[in-house]
Amino acid sequence: MKTTFEHTQIAGMKLKNRIIRSATYEGMVDKNGFPTEKLKNLYVRLSKGGVGAIITGFRVVQANGKSSGLNDAMIDNNKSIEAYKEITDAVHEYDTPIIMQLSHCGRQTRSQITGLPTVAPSALRDAFYSEDMPKSLSEDEINELINSFVSAIIRAREAGFDGVQLHLAHGYLLSEFLSSYANHRKDQWGGSTAN
Repeated sequence: MKTTFEHTQIAGMKLKNRIIRSATYEGMVDKNGFPTEKLKNLYVRLSKGGVGAIITGFRVVQANGKSSGLNDAMIDNNKSIEAYKEITDAVHEYDTPIIMQLSHCGRQTRSQITGLPTVAPSALRDAFYSEDMPKSLSEDEINELINSFVSAIIRAREAGFDGVQLHLAHGYLLSEFLSSYANHRKDQWGGSTAN
């Protein structure tokens, strides 16, 4: 129990204790996916309450990667940096590191929500999100997606986040690439785990 409340470090990031608020869906964004005052207040309450670090709910790196729910937080353009900077500044007043989780939902979304074609490593329909047959990403599109993640990381840093976490779970796009069930590619992006 004692170590729970001791100072620690993760990759040079200082935490006042070992209690980390895990990434959770908040939905506290405006129609453009920008954070609201309500979201800022949530993170400030967590910081004031003494949490050692905060990991945000996921932020989407491309519009076609939104979830099928409502109010996904976005980090797909520079216009969001200023709104996120207000949050990180407020949280840092309480010496609390904040980490942005980045995601793309891949085939686990609906084109009727995103307004864009659903994409995946391979053109295989998801069992639950079955309305759309996802488009298999071309190599150029994969490189564009990588660049979208890199750009989101740069935006997060410019907004004052202390780190990023890549969402590689729940059958979203990055985990689809790691899954032999969802990834049937025969090129450098499929087959072995190394690929």
